[in-house]
Amino acid sequence: MSDAGTEQRLRALERQGAHRHRPARFRYLQSLAERLAGDRQPAPAQLRKLQQALADFEAEFLNQKAQARALLDDAGHADDAHRTALEHHLENGEFDALRRLIRQRQRTPSPLTGLLRALHNSDADPAPAPATSLDAALQQQHRLLEQDAQTPRRELKALRHLRDAQARLHTRQRVHHAIADTPGDAGPLNAQRQVTRALETLRDTAPAYLENLANYMDALMVLEKLGKKK
Repeated sequence: MSDAGTEQRLRALERQGAHRHRPARFRYLQSLAERLAGDRQPAPAQLRKLQQALADFEAEFLNQKAQARALLDDAGHADDAHRTALEHHLENGEFDALRRLIRQRQRTPSPLTGLLRALHNSDADPAPAPATSLDAALQQQHRLLEQDAQTPRRELKALRHLRDAQARLHTRQRVHHAIADTPGDAGPLNAQRQVTRALETLRDTAPAYLENLANYMDALMVLEKLGKKK
């Protein structure tokens, strides 16, 4: 049977809401403790495993509770209903719910903030009303066009695939023409013949590398032309 102290620690954690903090983990510890309690001679390794897992869970729970308590103390300016809800989550071990409620409260402006904003807007010059319904329609269309111009365009995936396929086909055709243009009477030491053999070998063994090499050579040629224009 397992240590009675383990069961007491689990019950104490459950009273503090630990089963709501990490339900799956807590249920695992309970199941392991119940299984070992049913064994007349549980393996020492299993008992050590349970004790270590329980100690880790207990330490993590207390640490999370301390952090939640600190957040609750920082929210001391909250109204009574809001603070009551926070304390309820804290006592029940619902620390994630407590954090979400605090973040939601921080994002929601207070009534005083809304009043100050309204007073500020009342001091500002009112926006001129459109002279006619046609002016209002034109202004609305203008705003829509500005928003549409600022929206980044996403290229269609099919179009991108088609452009890549065309680029690969163009590169393969150029390599094929380069190989076909080799003079038939060129000797084995001819430079063009040696380049042709290298292209044929790359085409048969590593076509993807050959395409990258051709693109790289194209980029070098473009840079060379740009350098001559300066």
